[in-house]
Amino acid sequence: MQCMAADVHEPARLRDLPVSVRAEQILRAHYPDLARVAQGVRMIAAAMAAHALEVAVPVAWFREVSIREVGDGCVELEPGLMLTGTALAAALRGAQTATLFVVTIGPRLDERVTELFEAMDGVEGLFLDTAGWVLVQSALSAVRQRIGARARAGNLRVTRRLGPGYSDWPLEQATMVIAALAAGGQLPGIEVLESGAILPEKTLIGLYGLVPLAGASKE
Repeated sequence: MQCMAADVHEPARLRDLPVSVRAEQILRAHYPDLARVAQGVRMIAAAMAAHALEVAVPVAWFREVSIREVGDGCVELEPGLMLTGTALAAALRGAQTATLFVVTIGPRLDERVTELFEAMDGVEGLFLDTAGWVLVQSALSAVRQRIGARARAGNLRVTRRLGPGYSDWPLEQATMVIAALAAGGQLPGIEVLESGAILPEKTLIGLYGLVPLAGASKE
């Protein structure tokens, strides 16, 4: 299979994503029985949920690319992006396109978590960190809804989310996904380490496949 020239289309950028986090979501991550959580702890969780919304800056980029070929344990996307993984290939079988995405809430929340721990506010730091992960998942849900709406308009269904590091999809290929998504440019504030880890920490990357529904035209 030969590589093709890069697609010149810029990725779509979404700001002001509708996100939410509740105290109960934070507490459930740490307490099996919410009925036994002290009122003072509940108040801290509520305060950190509100603070997370103050310091988080949700933003996302996504870009739809064509799928050139799905093989046994590998997928080739335009522009000549070769990804490997049996789970990835299985999920994208039958898909004609894939939507690459990056979702982040920025670095400030993690900086505040560090400040709280350094100030010996361990519970506040822990709860704020948890709130950050809830928020980035909430932001991804908003992006997924946008992708889903576009898919339905095109008589397509959206596959489950997959990302580098899932199953046997190598984490190191995160660099390739970011490069393809940026279409030769840069995603402001996003850094990919050699290991494949992404900064800021509260960042999710991956793709969704778009598969024609039964009876839909494949042209």
